[in-house]
Amino acid sequence: MLWLYNNLIALKRYSADIPVFSSSGLTKDRVSNTIFSDTILLWVPDDDGLIYSFTIACEKLVCEAFDQKWYLRGAIAFGPAVMDLEKRIFIGLPLVEAHLAEISQEWIGVGIHNTARERYRSMKAGAPTDIVPYQVPVKEKKIPIQAALNWAIFADSNVKSQLRHLAIEAPAHKEKYNNTVKFIEACASESFANK
Repeated sequence: MLWLYNNLIALKRYSADIPVFSSSGLTKDRVSNTIFSDTILLWVPDDDGLIYSFTIACEKLVCEAFDQKWYLRGAIAFGPAVMDLEKRIFIGLPLVEAHLAEISQEWIGVGIHNTARERYRSMKAGAPTDIVPYQVPVKEKKIPIQAALNWAIFADSNVKSQLRHLAIEAPAHKEKYNNTVKFIEACASESFANK
């Protein structure tokens, strides 16, 4: 079991290094991250460029984890917080908002909390195109989430068939897998792209 945890740590580290192309050449943005218990936490300072890198890091993490049979559900929230990796102190409303949004979801994917949705909209270059309007499937009596991270644009082409197979193998989670397939299909549809 320790090897699984070590794989997760390696995956987290891999996902946090984001190559950035600019007029000065290729550099790497480093997205801050840590793991505690069953939670992977990624964060960046409030900077448009770093927020783009953060978004890509989240997409990479979901896709790579999926390939290794770690089926992640997450949420992105925005706001002031204390994120002290050295002292292991993590305090702030965005952490609570992300946690509550994450546990309410009924799929494999990343919901965008309203605080993050507003921050993405305020970016000078506009919100990344991989933040998509989508009614995220949530459990009964949970707060609606109206945007999602389109991680599927980086996923392998066989991800839908893998999810359909999982729905048969694990009928208790069938709804989550089917909801994820619906999201991937919606993101790939022509009508969705024109929203």
